[in-house]
Amino acid sequence: MNDLSQVISQRVFWIFILFTSLVITAHAKQDIAIPESLKPWQDWVLHDVKDYDCPFLYSNAQKRFCSWPTRATLTLNQSGGKFEQRWRVYKKSRVRIPGSIKYWPKSVMIGNKKAIVTQDKGFPIVTLEPGSAKITGRFEWQQLPESLSIDNRTGIIKLSVNGKSVPNPHIDNDGRLWLSGSKFK
Repeated sequence: MNDLSQVISQRVFWIFILFTSLVITAHAKQDIAIPESLKPWQDWVLHDVKDYDCPFLYSNAQKRFCSWPTRATLTLNQSGGKFEQRWRVYKKSRVRIPGSIKYWPKSVMIGNKKAIVTQDKGFPIVTLEPGSAKITGRFEWQQLPESLSIDNRTGIIKLSVNGKSVPNPHIDNDGRLWLSGSKFK
């Protein structure tokens, strides 16, 4: 299997997992009938159940994901560019947005509010509340980098480089979205 087929298969797999876990979680929540007399005890009973409201991996109910990067659109050129990233969040979460210490995102907004961008292990991070979120921002650089860091769980990536659409962007397991060089397809 070549690299392109592997990347496409991996993305399709993660999209399938996301939607399957969403359906399972939605049904699980609806199936739980808690008698009125026990509702005051619900928080106490679930106190030690970490991330109870978050979808889990189909093969491991202990591995839960409280935030999912569903889609990213990046329009980049030699001097910079812009991005839009959409997230589905089930519990207040710190999420990784496109960029790095070297290529720090600017003018970052969550919806129509200016975002506070911090860093964790060299990656730009914002905090999102539960629900759906749209994050936007821009980049400035002297020349187009070879790669740009992005959460590698991102389901759909729409990439345009120097005015040309990239039909099958290559993102590796380390979250590097390749923009030029030997890994760029």
